[in-house]
Amino acid sequence: MTAAPVLAAAALAAVALVGSTLQVKSLIRERANPAYTVAARAFSLAAAFVAAGLAVAAGWWWPAVAFVLLSARSLWRHDPSRRPSRIGLVELAGLVSVAAAGFLTF
Repeated sequence: MTAAPVLAAAALAAVALVGSTLQVKSLIRERANPAYTVAARAFSLAAAFVAAGLAVAAGWWWPAVAFVLLSARSLWRHDPSRRPSRIGLVELAGLVSVAAAGFLTF
């Protein structure tokens, strides 16, 4: 196995974790600051395009699907009034989808 697919998978995991951190911060700590909401949404959209690019370059398509779901989560359901536990469960589901996409890829 060459190092390129492993590096691509590590990059996708890092992008997912940074996006999740921005999303949670925009919903909990910085919920009154609209700049964090814009940053979380912009990063999520950019991450979907990066994942799609890496997926096409590596011949994968599952990671792109996971990142499209994460992007939809960021744009569609941005509700700071939800409890932190519910926000955490949604983020956990998103990260599990990225991990599952990685397992389906390899």
